[in-house]
Amino acid sequence: MTTYVDDKELLLKLKNVGGDILHVHNDPDSLIVHAGEVKGNRKLVFDVHDSNFVRHNHKTRQEKMAFAAADGYIFPSEGYKDILVETFSKYVKDKPYAVVWPLCNEDMLAINPLPRVRGIVYQGNIHAPVADVQLRLPYRIYTEFTAELTQKGIPFHIYPGSMYPEMKHYHNLGALLYEPAEYLQLLRQLTRYDWGLCGAQVKHRQWNLAWPNKLAEYLIAGIPVLVYNAETCAKFVREEEVGIVVNSIDELVERYEEHRVRREMVKRRKYRYVMERHPMGIENTIRIYKQVLGESI
Repeated sequence: MTTYVDDKELLLKLKNVGGDILHVHNDPDSLIVHAGEVKGNRKLVFDVHDSNFVRHNHKTRQEKMAFAAADGYIFPSEGYKDILVETFSKYVKDKPYAVVWPLCNEDMLAINPLPRVRGIVYQGNIHAPVADVQLRLPYRIYTEFTAELTQKGIPFHIYPGSMYPEMKHYHNLGALLYEPAEYLQLLRQLTRYDWGLCGAQVKHRQWNLAWPNKLAEYLIAGIPVLVYNAETCAKFVREEEVGIVVNSIDELVERYEEHRVRREMVKRRKYRYVMERHPMGIENTIRIYKQVLGESI
C-alpha cells in the first residue's frame, strides 16, 4: 500500500492491511501517527527516513507522537540513530532499534546502462532561493556550486524530486535540468554520468548524518560517488573506495578524471550494496521484526 487520496483513505487502508507488523516510513510523520491510531494488536515499526529535528533542530508535536506510537525503529545511519535515540529517549526507552541503509533491491542490478554523457549528476530534492522558507532549506540550495561548475566547464545535470517554475534559476546558471522520472527510468539515466553528487555547498547536520538513498542509487547505476560536505557519505566512500571526497571546487576539478578508476571499482563492488546481500540491509530489518514480536534472534 503506497498510495492514498486523503487521511480517511489512508486510515482505512492501514486498518485493513493484514500481517503482524506495520512497517511505515515517515516524511511526513503523520503517516506513523495514523498507523499508530489503527494498529490494533499489530506492532508498528517506525522507519525514520528523515527527521524534522535533524533538519531544523526542533522537536515537532507530530514527530514526538510518531516516536511514541512505535514499537521499534529503523534508522538510515549511525549518526541518525545516535542523535534521535538520545533526543527522543522518553519514547524510545527500551524499544528495539537498528540501522538499515536505504539500499536498492537486488533486481535493480539488471538495469541496462545508457550511452555515456560527461558531467556530474545530482538527483533528489533541490530548492531554488525563493521567498517561501519551506522551499529554501540551506542544504538544498546549489547556487554557488552550479555557478562554479559552469565556470570550470563541468556539466551539472539535475534530476529534481519535483519541478516548479523557480527551478529555472539553475538552468540560468548553466545546469541541465530534467523532468522527474519513473524510478527505474531514473536509475537508467544515472548510468550516463561520470560522478553522482552526495553533499551540499554548505555544511549542515542533515548531510553530515545522512546515509541517503541517492548514495545507493548511484552505486546501483554503476557510477562513482563525489562527496562534498557530507561526513557519513565521506566515511563510506573512503572505506569502500567507490568515489572521492573533495573540499573545494578546485580540488574537484583537479581530481575529476579519477572517475575512470573509481568507476571500475564500483563496477566490481556494486553487487554487495543491495538490500538482500549487505549486512546493513534486510538482515537488520528481520532482526527488528523478530524483536518487536518478542521472538528470539
